Amino acid sequence: MSLGEMTDQLLERLTRATYDYTIPLILNDHLAGSGTLVTVDGHPGILTAAHVITEGGWGDTIGAKQALVTTLDSRASFLWLGMENLSWWLSPPGVSEEWGPDLAFVRLPQSGPFIGQLKSKKSFCDLSNQSTRRVQAASSVDVFAAVCGFVDEETREGEPESGFNQVKRSQGW
Repeated sequence: MSLGEMTDQLLERLTRATYDYTIPLILNDHLAGSGTLVTVDGHPGILTAAHVITEGGWGDTIGAKQALVTTLDSRASFLWLGMENLSWWLSPPGVSEEWGPDLAFVRLPQSGPFIGQLKSKKSFCDLSNQSTRRVQAASSVDVFAAVCGFVDEETREGEPESGFNQVKRSQGW
């Protein structure tokens, strides 16, 4: 089933179900990609595509002067964390680089203002919980999967609000 085949009601329910787990990933004022908030063995993090990191120019040294920026809701807001406070792992290429897996895990700090504010507005999917059952369910022909994220080409300029003179609206799908 494609987006065009879904009823407005179903699309709204899917949007609501995925919104709380998905965030845009902004690096140096550019939408680098998006990610899903997850917990793996008690560690909060972001599951994203490896190419978001490898092609996005991420650096984790203090001299990189980069910050990961995201937003918590649909209002003009931002939340940032210096890249030196993050660590990430990329999945090794599978059968071929073209077909992946194209996955990365970005580990977030377990405490502090960034994670506290993120947890106050967003949800984290615990991937450690019932992992065997999840793998079996994902292998079923009856599984329903939704892919969501933010697309840079769909970012639009918004009207000033909430004390911001310039507002960019990242569009989620």
